[in-house]
Amino acid sequence: MIERERHQQIIDQLHQRRFASTIELCQATGASEATLRRDLAKLDKQGLIQRVHGGAELIASADLPSVGPYGEADQLDAKMRIAKAAADMIEDGETIIIDSGSTTFQMCGFLKQRQLTILTNSFPIAEQLYHHSDNTVVLSPGEIARHHHAIFNPFGEDYFAHYSCSKVFLGVQGLDEVGVTNVDTQVIQAEQQMLRHGKQRIILADSSKFGREGNLRLCSYEDIDCIITDSGIDEQTKMMLAKRALKLIIV
Repeated sequence: MIERERHQQIIDQLHQRRFASTIELCQATGASEATLRRDLAKLDKQGLIQRVHGGAELIASADLPSVGPYGEADQLDAKMRIAKAAADMIEDGETIIIDSGSTTFQMCGFLKQRQLTILTNSFPIAEQLYHHSDNTVVLSPGEIARHHHAIFNPFGEDYFAHYSCSKVFLGVQGLDEVGVTNVDTQVIQAEQQMLRHGKQRIILADSSKFGREGNLRLCSYEDIDCIITDSGIDEQTKMMLAKRALKLIIV
């Protein structure tokens, strides 16, 4: 089993029971104690878990539902690392936009102790932040699209235009050689509005999203300031992005 898969299993085990012993985690992953201890040290350093005597537990900042409405989220370990890196970019007092999505949802656990104004079109994100943080939460008006877990304005009003936002964090369907894509006109409309009103525009995308193409163009790479992804990204994609005028963060 490769390291990424072991980390995923460790995270999954801790979300099921909060604490797991070293022996239990060895049994779940098939790893030796020495390997398992190295894994725990890395995850602890990344701020995803806390090593304690005899095993590991979830840290308080990540003690929220890991998948929420998204079922068994794929690439959960990578999504959590990406979300933490995104949260680390934010200073208290900022006004930010967080798009709906399974990766952006992971940011909630790392924003519990912050003092922010957070605009979102995600009903689950707004609900988590309302119940588990002291942040000011602004939910965009409109109809709830249950299959997206998001709210869209059927009349196209640009609600985000009323705010001055330092950063916008977007989850995406896919990225190709030209830019960012999606498959739904409602999502595209909302995300393009968000992009217009964020001074810094940040894409959260696990490595599986690269090479996946939607049939609708959201934006080009020239419209993006930063992409946060995981170490599963291949060298060809790294080289392609290195030619763009954007910051690439690999976690």
